[in-house]
Amino acid sequence: MPEERVEAKISFGSLRYFVREGTPREGQNALVVGPRRPSDTVQHHLTVVSDLETGEIDNVHLTIVKQGERRKKWQLIPRELEPGIARWIKDNSSPVIGSDIRGLRTNYYCVSGWRVLTAFRIAEGMLDHLFTLLARPLIGLGVVRIKKETVGSSRLRVSGQLNVTRTIALARKLRPFKRIFELVLPVVVKGGGRRLVRLFLIQPERMSSGDVSVLIPKGPAYPALVLVKWGEHRQIDLSHLIGQSQELYRNLELKEVIPDLGGLTSQTPSLFEFDVRKRLGR
Repeated sequence: MPEERVEAKISFGSLRYFVREGTPREGQNALVVGPRRPSDTVQHHLTVVSDLETGEIDNVHLTIVKQGERRKKWQLIPRELEPGIARWIKDNSSPVIGSDIRGLRTNYYCVSGWRVLTAFRIAEGMLDHLFTLLARPLIGLGVVRIKKETVGSSRLRVSGQLNVTRTIALARKLRPFKRIFELVLPVVVKGGGRRLVRLFLIQPERMSSGDVSVLIPKGPAYPALVLVKWGEHRQIDLSHLIGQSQELYRNLELKEVIPDLGGLTSQTPSLFEFDVRKRLGR
């Protein structure tokens, strides 16, 4: 029996990317993502391989294609990363004990990574429902266009556009309500924003094992830190962590596959386009 596969092409201005299902081993699922480039240039794409039943990621790897030759640049296996991460934390951090932990509470705001992640997951679900509610009105206003068609007997194509110019024009029509927003929004943000921030804050000594928190200094005399609860509390200088992350980003050549949004200008075409095709594999 032939299997169904899905591939998508996404464009925003000069940024063009593809997302497609790969051909993994039995019991696995593969998702391939990369920039769309001419066939005579060097191609880079990321592949995420996961277990078909559990959804757990088995590995992530970067593939380079040059003149028809495929070469795997690197591969990351999640279950093998934990020992390396533990060694890096031990080598690049210092222990925090006793009164030092209480001192952190006095001099820093402690933002819990677990709490931020939980809030993000909740917000993600709410945004999905919000998009569903707004999709039909946006289509009616001409801001979003979606077209579905059957191509031959083996392809189902769904294409769409987000007209940024039309969105801006619609926003201008709402200018008479600007004064109302200016009066109401600060009140909502001031009250709700403070409550939201408190949800993310935690006392350092109450961190759960495995939690990673960002320590924001209350004054200029203290450096920003990252606090890790890994059996014991250990602190890492945030500037050092950022520097190491930037070096890792360069070594993994991620700039070749992650879009450079900074390259977008006012001259960028005002359409966001996607083209999804469902085809029958052999």
